[in-house]
Amino acid sequence: MEELNRCYRYFGAAVVRDDPAALCVSPRVKVGVSACLLGQEVRFDGGHKRDDFLTGSLADFLDLVPVCPEVGIGMGVPRPPIRLVGDPERPRAAGVADATLDVTKRLLAFARRRISCFGDISGYILKQNSPSCGMVGVKIYAPEGTIIDRTGIGLFARVLMETKPRLPVVEETWLQDPVLRGDFLTRALAYHSLNFSEYPDDDLPADDLSTRSLSDETC
Repeated sequence: MEELNRCYRYFGAAVVRDDPAALCVSPRVKVGVSACLLGQEVRFDGGHKRDDFLTGSLADFLDLVPVCPEVGIGMGVPRPPIRLVGDPERPRAAGVADATLDVTKRLLAFARRRISCFGDISGYILKQNSPSCGMVGVKIYAPEGTIIDRTGIGLFARVLMETKPRLPVVEETWLQDPVLRGDFLTRALAYHSLNFSEYPDDDLPADDLSTRSLSDETC
């Protein structure tokens, strides 16, 4: 966890090197995360994709805010699985077994609404390959079921990155690399410092300071 100590030291947090548990930030930095990665049983089959690093080491230092777009639009658990279909530039989210199930508009509307009231979220960790949350490389299918593209972006992830272009965003597998992990944490802490610290530096670019007044209760 040396990269965590380094990042927190850089931003003026109290660190006790001999006792990592004493490391603290006030207020704690909030990072959004796909809910299944935290062990919540929200996947289409009722399962989860718990990530031990997120629920262990990272959760000790950051406030992780779970979001599941598919549950958020009321699809329930379990539910029919969906996939990206059609135009690789703007694919639809449609049912795997039932192509008439199209939740594209509902997912996009949820994404816009949820992101608009993020408040002091300073980073986001997305679930790899998800038709709603995948950041890169999501499979896109033709209506008959053949794969036509492997460069798709999940619908929620697309709106997130278009709406918050400066927000640090990664997939969970990227955090397995110490360099990428340290880079994400550094950027998330910098984003927090610039946007949500008590005395932000007005000479530095900040991303959507107007969201400071929003709270989770408005979502």
